[in-house]
Amino acid sequence: MGAIKSFVSGMRGAGKAKGASNIGVMAIGGAGLDGVTTYAMERAENPDGSAAVAGAKAVGTAAAWLFAEPLMWGITLGEGAAALGGMALDEAERNRKQRNEIVTHVREGRSGEMGGTLGGNFQDSQQAATMRQRQMDLLRQHRMSTEAVLGSEARQLHR
Repeated sequence: MGAIKSFVSGMRGAGKAKGASNIGVMAIGGAGLDGVTTYAMERAENPDGSAAVAGAKAVGTAAAWLFAEPLMWGITLGEGAAALGGMALDEAERNRKQRNEIVTHVREGRSGEMGGTLGGNFQDSQQAATMRQRQMDLLRQHRMSTEAVLGSEARQLHR
């Protein structure tokens, strides 16, 4: 424990001597944790790679977090924004393809869950649409609830 305290006080003294900001215990702990995770990720991504190279990357990352924290935050946030932007573009492309597929199915009148508004092999006509519109107008004029009308019709059909 005494060795850690002397290391931390030495780091604080080194920072003050160079005019740098005061490096706190939390900053050192965070940089150390980032170094450990950088080392572990490097070894996992390149299991045949050199442990010395992974260690050098870990030390470099930890030092960058200690002495250039604003730069490291910029890099971290920039990478995150780039990843989010990429995901948003992928999702937009997926949605565009799905929308085009639905439009194609509806235009071709294919049966199934994406075919037409009523599905199946239903062939709509202007006459049928006009009849439905007149019936809806009558329901509105007489202030009838469509749920009540459709519900009673369903009860009659399923006796």
